[in-house]
Amino acid sequence: MLLIAERAGVFLLFLPVYSPVFNCIECRWANLKRALSDLMPKCETLQEAVYTHFEEYNS
Repeated sequence: MLLIAERAGVFLLFLPVYSPVFNCIECRWANLKRALSDLMPKCETLQEAVYTHFEEYNS
């Protein structure tokens, strides 16, 4: 594959393997999703549940 790309004048850039451990937002999303499963039955809307989570998280 690399040889074919080189012949076509294409430069391939291989990226490192994906790891959520190195991506801080992945951990934050995981926490939010866990919290929403508990908050959704208590809130009328998703927006209310998200705001409630961040209010509790920041207090």
